[in-house]
Amino acid sequence: MKKQVSISRLSFLQKRYKEVLKPNEFGNLLQADPTQNKKYMDWIAIQYLQESIDLGELTIKKVNAFLSFYDRKKVKNALATSQRDIHSFKTYQNFEDTLVPMLGEEQFFTTKELKSKSLLESFRNYNAYSLTTFEESRILGKGTPWCTSINEDEFEDYTDRSKLIMFESKYDSKFRFLFDYKTLEFKDQKGEDLNVDLFFAANMDVYYFMVKKFKSLTKKVSTNKVLHVNSYESYIENHPDMYR
Repeated sequence: MKKQVSISRLSFLQKRYKEVLKPNEFGNLLQADPTQNKKYMDWIAIQYLQESIDLGELTIKKVNAFLSFYDRKKVKNALATSQRDIHSFKTYQNFEDTLVPMLGEEQFFTTKELKSKSLLESFRNYNAYSLTTFEESRILGKGTPWCTSINEDEFEDYTDRSKLIMFESKYDSKFRFLFDYKTLEFKDQKGEDLNVDLFFAANMDVYYFMVKKFKSLTKKVSTNKVLHVNSYESYIENHPDMYR
């Protein structure tokens, strides 16, 4: 059973932040500290007051997870001397960026939480997820050969110039498609290049949402080509998972 912070320590912190934090702010930030005596609370409060972090549920969970990871590394003397003082990290982003290369396969959010966080839109046959972090891409793209789900540098390279969207079938989650809306690259879960016009033609609700959401798509995707999908019958036969 997880031990609670002592009453004396809690009372001390409440008095310390009484003038600068509202009760709900204090309570939420307290949850971001994974240690029993809340030894990182001062740093967390500073980050919040400097607007380096917010009170969102997933933000608090992520801060807690990163601090827990940091504390384990610190206990094991696995941090550089300059990193052992939490206050050496002037911003939360600097703190997170320092720890990310050390993470390996550690997963802070469940797949369900990541899907909830990154859901762009739910369509008739598919859910669309906006992959804005490498963790989202790594976990949601697990089992695929997509370079952006395997290599963080590749992910950063793609997302610096474009936006990655993953479509996942509501009927069978193994059917996933990765879409780069600027280059129109469209790959299935096996890494095969597919024609996005055909996907849009079979899923017109997706098409109309996408061209409305991303105006530049109207210059790249031909509506006429999308609407004349019947001319691709042989292609459709070879990719039945796209047309449920």
